[in-house]
Amino acid sequence: MTAADFSPQDLAQIASHGLSVEAVGRQLERFARGPVYADLVRPCRIGDGIRRVSEAEARNFRSSYGQAVAAGRAMKFVPASGAGTRMFQKFLQGWHGKVSDELAAELSRLGDYPFYPALREKMDQAGRSLEDSLKKRDFETVLDFLLGPRGLAYADSPKGLVQFHRYPEGSRSALEEQVAEAAELTRDSKGRARIHFTVAEKHRRETREHLAGIIDRYAAGGVQIELGDSLQAASTDTIAADESNRPFRDRQGRLVFRPAGHGALLGNLQNLGGDIVFLKNIDNVAPARWREARLDWERVLGGVLAERQRDPYDRPLRVVGVVPNQGEPGGAPFWVRDARGNTSLQIVESAQVDPNSAEQQAVFRSSTHFNPVILACGLRDSQGQPFDLAAFADPEAGFISTKSYEGRPLKALELPGLWNGSMAYWETIFVEIPIETFSPVKTVEDLLRPEHRTV
Repeated sequence: MTAADFSPQDLAQIASHGLSVEAVGRQLERFARGPVYADLVRPCRIGDGIRRVSEAEARNFRSSYGQAVAAGRAMKFVPASGAGTRMFQKFLQGWHGKVSDELAAELSRLGDYPFYPALREKMDQAGRSLEDSLKKRDFETVLDFLLGPRGLAYADSPKGLVQFHRYPEGSRSALEEQVAEAAELTRDSKGRARIHFTVAEKHRRETREHLAGIIDRYAAGGVQIELGDSLQAASTDTIAADESNRPFRDRQGRLVFRPAGHGALLGNLQNLGGDIVFLKNIDNVAPARWREARLDWERVLGGVLAERQRDPYDRPLRVVGVVPNQGEPGGAPFWVRDARGNTSLQIVESAQVDPNSAEQQAVFRSSTHFNPVILACGLRDSQGQPFDLAAFADPEAGFISTKSYEGRPLKALELPGLWNGSMAYWETIFVEIPIETFSPVKTVEDLLRPEHRTV
């Protein structure tokens, strides 16, 4: 499509996203071509793409990482802009409709959740009793304070601000637990620990205020947290298409653009200027009593990376922790064939596998491990210069999905996933780590699992 195919209003919209007409045209061509699926050769296994580390090797890797972190080479990168909407989906259904018997039973256990004290305080401030409301089965009021703006506002809060773990001195958010991990994992010989979050623009102020108090507490303990944050660039948004692969328009006739998934954060990762960067999901955190054992394995990954960097290399490097597959959703490690017939190690998610190929689906289901998004990334070359990360991405590895907008179906395009197509041409090392290193919080009930208990 050319500029002549768009109205002046369209052109202004495109420009407001920092996009060109040519870029939008390429996105629409992607819809017309359809998805490009991965060509799976076989799943990775121990000894065939996945490395199993002995305890003696683990000690050496921890030592190598210790030298690297002491020199100030390490930092942590946490995508934290996602909302907690899906996490509270069951509660949201009751808030907007009838409270089912199942939800009523769940609400009767509200006292077990780490955010219960904060919810009680909010209701006390408004002259309402949380305990009385629960006894009277006034669930509408309870849900209103839990999810709505006069209470904790969890219906619209980023997942990072949700309180995940309860301690005697108070509950901690996912953001605070990530900072606690960084304070142990990335602290250098001068007591500095570095962590960077990506945040949503509308929540940036409250996120910064929340983190400011956390950093002050660590400073009092002698740890200097060097905190950074960044936004997902509007220029990474992608245009939506209708079923005929034409630009999708809302009821006012305006073009519809959508955030392009976590692959849009490749530029944020590039702009860090980092050296050894640990990448981890915001919701995969553990309370203090489980933390050290998990960090030990992240140090092992960092040590594997540091030792590999002693040899010449010409690509960004990622050391990926993979855990035994126990049915959790997520990408898995595979040998994948590219268009030139070369095979390489890749993380592949279900959306990248041809749904109409029984053979490819069977290969995908045969994986023994999956990636819980625990990566150590080497972003500089042997001369200490940063790689141009965009040069090592596969632009064809994006996702096309079907969504709904104003009651109508649309096609959405996601950029190549941050740890999938965006890292397609990186050097990859898969290392088996224990399943205990993985404790995601996808639904609110996950907070009641033993691995999220503080006692």
